[in-house]
Amino acid sequence: MSAQPATNTILAYGPQGTQQLGGSAVLSYTPAGGPRRVSASFAGRWAESEATQVQVRAPMERTTALEAARRAPWARGGTRQQSARSGWGVAKSSDAALASWWRAFVRRLQPVTAGRWGVANSEDRAARAPWGQYLGRPSVAALVPWVLAVPRDASAKAPWGRYARRPLHIARQPWGTARRADAERWLPWVRFGRTLNPGWGVVTPPGGPITDDNGTVLVPVRTVYQMTNEATLTRVSTGAALPVLSMTYSTDRDSWAWRVDVSLPHESMAAVMPAGDGLPVLLRASINGYAVDFVAESIAAESVFAKRRIRVSGRSQSALLSDPYAVAYSYSSASAITAQQAAINAVTEAGLPLDWSIGWHIDDWLLPAGLWQHQGTPLSAVQRIAAAAGAYVQTDPLLKVLHVRHAYPAAPWDWAGLTPAVVLPTASVLREGVEWVDKPAYNEVYVSGQSVGVLGHVVKVGTTGGLAAGTVVDDLITATEAARQRGRAVLGDTGRQQRVTLSMPITDEIPLLQVGQLIDVTDGGTARRGLVRSVSATYVAPSARQTVEVEAHG
Repeated sequence: MSAQPATNTILAYGPQGTQQLGGSAVLSYTPAGGPRRVSASFAGRWAESEATQVQVRAPMERTTALEAARRAPWARGGTRQQSARSGWGVAKSSDAALASWWRAFVRRLQPVTAGRWGVANSEDRAARAPWGQYLGRPSVAALVPWVLAVPRDASAKAPWGRYARRPLHIARQPWGTARRADAERWLPWVRFGRTLNPGWGVVTPPGGPITDDNGTVLVPVRTVYQMTNEATLTRVSTGAALPVLSMTYSTDRDSWAWRVDVSLPHESMAAVMPAGDGLPVLLRASINGYAVDFVAESIAAESVFAKRRIRVSGRSQSALLSDPYAVAYSYSSASAITAQQAAINAVTEAGLPLDWSIGWHIDDWLLPAGLWQHQGTPLSAVQRIAAAAGAYVQTDPLLKVLHVRHAYPAAPWDWAGLTPAVVLPTASVLREGVEWVDKPAYNEVYVSGQSVGVLGHVVKVGTTGGLAAGTVVDDLITATEAARQRGRAVLGDTGRQQRVTLSMPITDEIPLLQVGQLIDVTDGGTARRGLVRSVSATYVAPSARQTVEVEAHG
């Protein structure tokens, strides 16, 4: 963004107060790979010399002391022959009509003539400096009319010829010494202002998200949302930080892991290569403070316009519980066991990475003795149990935790009575898109176990049924709790829906949203409520954005 040249007074604000710079200025805003920069170009305003006496000495060497008030600009008149002056000397008093040979620019000289190129006497206050009339506003490079701009600008001569030497320093411009034409002011774009350097700057208000008494995050409505975008990549085992060129990580309801893609300079190759045990390196990717741990499963080198870089891709560290790192196990239970306990046993099997646990966010139920049978990896075992109740599995961004969450923690027709996790005004949204999706408006479904189990008839609240979805049969539906949750998952995904796509910044006040959160998107007095289904965060210097998809009904 750039501003047009301005002719008004320029005020500079800083820790030393306000300083009037004067003149004209050109302000520009330059985005760069590093901090933002505001550049101001200053040039002194040119004006004709005042009518008052200006003490300027002749630019050539002085004449003799006989004519202290009238100095011949480049030679002395002969003292022995008063009638024969040098051709460039002072005119005789009889030549009262004689004017300077560039008479178009100066007035007639007084009968008691001064040097042709000299400065008018103090009694001749009407006489302007002869070169003051034909100069308009100079360019930025011409700072002072009869003084060299700066020592390095040796080619800048006086605009009226090549005869003038450097005059005495009593010839000053009326507003003082000219400043650099290209004056620069750095904006220290720091996050919390602790390292703010003296000068101009923008500081993001400190503190985390604003919450109410119910724990709901309230994103404020602001004219400007201030942020400092940064991405970091760290090797978890050593804490070594790696330079980042670009970064993206994302997840959705149907994905049990976060997917991460990072671009790095080629010099970082050794830091991301597998260790001696052959297992991929564990890295921590962070965008504006929101971090995700992942294992570097794919490393590729590329060259773009002679710039070599590497691309590292991977999934959450729960990939170690799945193919190709974990072997297939045979799971079974000779005694009765709960679904939650079966999931915990799957991730604590001997030989698996230690410290894994289950975040159980659905209703538990009992599996009869000998019923639980599964062949596969630990992760697939947990997914099998969750699917029976209409739930899905997600990996915690940082912890060794597999979260089991229901597709609809509450049925869409009950959302109005719930408290949202985040209230998001449209003022904070950079881009919004809506797609309408029509699905069959089922209002009842039969859910059944197989050899052992229950038969559940689930009906949408407020209806008497009559439009039944296909019957669901699953041998792990062995209790009412499992049947009710599976039926809610089927009936929740029916009727007219909206897929709302939102693009937003990532700041302390606008946190990175999470899959499964119930949020409100407000516009004035109206609100659209829905569940977050996917989240993606992207950093390409100097910008960072999050894109979320929300499922809304009605």
